[in-house]
Order: sequence, then C-alpha cells, then structure tokens
Amino acid sequence: MTRGNQRERDRAKAQKAQAGKASKNTKSGAEMLRDKDTVAAIMREKQQRGNTHLELATSTTKALASYG
Repeated sequence: MTRGNQRERDRAKAQKAQAGKASKNTKSGAEMLRDKDTVAAIMREKQQRGNTHLELATSTTKALASYG
C-alpha cells in the first residue's frame, strides 16, 4: 500500500501524464458537421449500391424461376 509522499508523487505524475495527452475532440463544430455529412453521404452511396445489387439478384432469381 502506498503511503504519504509516494501517493502524492504518484498523483502528480498521473496528472502530468494526463495533461500531456491530447483531448479527443480537436475539431471545431463546423469541421465536425462537415465530416459527419461527408461520412453520411458515403454511407448513403454504399446503401444505394447494396440496394441495387439486391434488386439485380432478386430480378435474376425471379427470371430463372420463371424460365424453368
């Protein structure tokens, strides 16, 4: 168990290490909003491509089912 001065030194050391770390959020509100919109646009494109692929697969399956 740590006692006395050692506890204070460890506490000071931990505070110094914590102060040296960068905060998680370094962007301004406008930058965060722009990045959020960019990511949302990318995800919408991916969703659209997935839906198109699904529609093609479904139409191909239906065409093959009606053929045989």
